[in-house]
Amino acid sequence: SICASSFDLTRAGTGPNSSTPVAAALPGAGQRYGAGLYFSKVSSKSDTYAVKSEKTIEGKKFRLMFLCKVALGNVHRTTGPSLEEEDVDRLIEAKGHGGRYHTIVGESLADGGPLNFQETVVYVSEASVPSYLIVYEL
Repeated sequence: SICASSFDLTRAGTGPNSSTPVAAALPGAGQRYGAGLYFSKVSSKSDTYAVKSEKTIEGKKFRLMFLCKVALGNVHRTTGPSLEEEDVDRLIEAKGHGGRYHTIVGESLADGGPLNFQETVVYVSEASVPSYLIVYEL
């Protein structure tokens, strides 16, 4: 489980949310910046990916979300809507092709990018620590 052993990078893009309308509209099953662990500092963006966690208890709807600590390291910021997997491989050190970055940050409209909200992608599980499990009512 995520609570016991953190996120499993080998499952990136394979979870229940990979088939949501949000993810289906993106290249690579919702992985606009390659196979990695995606985070946002805006909870409403994360909420759009939490649809499959929804449960109804006594007539009330609840969803789950993790609040995580994320170590960014050397960041590559992009204003592009997505990156090809080959570009991610070239940029990211963990991919083993001489890249010098640890993280890709997709910029928001406010920062000159195409995204409604900034998103951050790390490519090693050790860069993220799920710190709090949040259960919220819709």
